[in-house]
Amino acid sequence: SLVSHELKTPLSSMKISAEYLESDANIVPADRKEILQIILRNIDRQTRLINDILDLSKIEAGKTELKLDIIGIRKIADASFENIKQVALKKDISIIIDVPDDLSPVMADMEKLIIVVNNLFENALKFTPAGGSIILSAKEDADGIEVNMKDTGIGIEKEKLEKIFDKFYQVDSSSRRKTGGCGLGLSISSGIIRAHGSVIHVESALGKGSTFIFKLKKG
Repeated sequence: SLVSHELKTPLSSMKISAEYLESDANIVPADRKEILQIILRNIDRQTRLINDILDLSKIEAGKTELKLDIIGIRKIADASFENIKQVALKKDISIIIDVPDDLSPVMADMEKLIIVVNNLFENALKFTPAGGSIILSAKEDADGIEVNMKDTGIGIEKEKLEKIFDKFYQVDSSSRRKTGGCGLGLSISSGIIRAHGSVIHVESALGKGSTFIFKLKKG
């Protein structure tokens, strides 16, 4: 299965790297450091996948626990930007944060909202080519705070839009081979937003990028 493959791949890589370190006592320090970095990257990859599986299991069981507090969307945006800025820089993708400082706060779980925005950023980074841009914006109306994540990526075909939040769904199966992952991020994000009493949806067209939208109640 897809999950089995994603779990086994980093394990295999770590095993090969560790065996190489064990078998050759004369590895130069630079090579040793590179091998250790490979092992650490694979540990991080596997940790993220296991955490995603655990989070999704809680969501599906209706056991998502929210630690509600009054928080500002700008704080969420800035925290998520710090998490992804190096990846965006490496891929030559511009990140624009358009969230007014004087926006009314929301009643939400900060840690889980950061997960949502991180997942949306990571999804946008996967499908946005070099030279593109991702805009995280928020606006206020009488009903709450609307958050938008707009990218200049490849877009999504109309017939695939309704499946985009399904567990393990991949818009493009080749993308998993290129970027890793097994299609849990958007499903987890959808579940977290549902736990907040709202829904997340997407507007997209092939070749025209995508915009993910959700709304939160004011604090």
